[in-house]
Amino acid sequence: MLDDTGPDADRLRELSRALERLGDHAQAARAQCSLLSLQDTARGRAVEAYVLARLERLKGDLAAAGRALELARAAVGADATAWHRRGAGSSQNSTWS
Repeated sequence: MLDDTGPDADRLRELSRALERLGDHAQAARAQCSLLSLQDTARGRAVEAYVLARLERLKGDLAAAGRALELARAAVGADATAWHRRGAGSSQNSTWS
């Protein structure tokens, strides 16, 4: 199903979230990578990269999770301090999760 999705952001997002709920974090991350590549705004890239980081962490690939967080950070043009001040990554900030 994932291979046949094509460049449909809404469908990729739904598929990524469904695969995450099923516990297939590797396939969810794969769908999320495709979704991330379709984003054309900094906010869209940051949000989807943050989700990718969560999925990579859940599948146990901490290095990939770190790279995804760097993508998110680069998308908002923030250093680590500014990133923290924005509340990005906070479980209490539902805008980013």
